[in-house]
Amino acid sequence: MTETTCLDLLPLQQFQRTLLELRGGIQPINVGMVKPNKTAGFTSRGGAGARSNTKTKMQTSTVTLLVITAVLWGNIEAYSDTAVDCCLTTKDTRIPIKIVESYFHQSTDSGCPIEATIFITKKGKKLCAPSEKNGWITKIISHLDKKKTPQ
Repeated sequence: MTETTCLDLLPLQQFQRTLLELRGGIQPINVGMVKPNKTAGFTSRGGAGARSNTKTKMQTSTVTLLVITAVLWGNIEAYSDTAVDCCLTTKDTRIPIKIVESYFHQSTDSGCPIEATIFITKKGKKLCAPSEKNGWITKIISHLDKKKTPQ
């Protein structure tokens, strides 16, 4: 087993001193040891000034963390609406008017790949039809619009 001299420990002590200084001005007394202080809990360089410097660093870190969180939260919110419920295809099969409760139009402006008219049945199912190109689609839409307006 080889003997360790002070010169062998010097780089480790410098590393620890630098690391502890970056964490708030705590000065190491021995390798891996910190001398307790009755007022602050640790021996700090510079007395009360170092404590307020540590407090300022902590406040800056907290504010930085909050700003980063807010930015990331905003990005999450911005991308959460990308999963839009769209019709990918339409069928020109006639839908019985008595099963349809409501409708809405799907457009490519809303992020969907095709234009469509979506009919919602009384059971809550969504049926995709071409975008008002056929007479039967126009009839259902006008029937539903008449039901909406109070008489």
